[in-house]
Amino acid sequence: MLTWRFILAPFVLVLAISLIVACAQLNSVLQPILSTNATNATNTTSGAATNSTNASLSNLVLWNKLGSDSEVSNSSIGPNLTRSGSISYTNAKFGSGAQITGNTSYLSFPRSVISTAACTVEFYFSPNFSSVGISNYKTLLDCDTGVTSNRLILGWYSGGFYFSLFNNVSVHATPTFSNGQAMHFALVWDKDGIAGSSDTVRCYVDGNLHCATNYGIWQAPTFNNVYVGHHVAGNGNADGTIDNLKVSHYAKTNFSDRFTE
Repeated sequence: MLTWRFILAPFVLVLAISLIVACAQLNSVLQPILSTNATNATNTTSGAATNSTNASLSNLVLWNKLGSDSEVSNSSIGPNLTRSGSISYTNAKFGSGAQITGNTSYLSFPRSVISTAACTVEFYFSPNFSSVGISNYKTLLDCDTGVTSNRLILGWYSGGFYFSLFNNVSVHATPTFSNGQAMHFALVWDKDGIAGSSDTVRCYVDGNLHCATNYGIWQAPTFNNVYVGHHVAGNGNADGTIDNLKVSHYAKTNFSDRFTE
């Protein structure tokens, strides 16, 4: 007599084969769906990163890497810079930067890049001096007028970085730094208040707010050009390397992107 094992064996075999066939069919149905979803997820992530980058770049009206004569003459965004005298290039935060020494060599860009309502000017500066024992003028930005009440100027004067904007609106930052140290500077202003505050002018160093003012009297500037690394009187040039110049028409307060060019 056949035992129950032998009686059930064919049925078990048929059931197993049926399950294998069903799993194979299910896999063939699901695989295209899973692949499509994975592709869409990748595209979404990539698109988000691209959009974020584009959003950041869309705010810029000027971006010049300042790493060579070719880069100075061909801005990544906005108008090209003009060279006066002979500019050399040396190691900087990102590759190379424009080394400005002496009093006859400097760069410039048109005032039209600057917004009087709200603006951010940022760059890296590596000084050929330290914050100790230096009292000479070292000018990072200036313009082609010597009229203090109609001027944009940033420079090292008597123990600090002095930033004056338009109608005598000024702040004074006093960071401690060493010779050759790359520092990120950001000059920010908004006549209606920065980020909803009462501050109208701020100076950030390495992403940190160093000084601010709520001075509220603004005067439309009439100068034609902004000098990079040059004092209008022809003395007290930057004496250091300037790198990765950016200008945008809003009052920026987060500089976590300063670590990427």
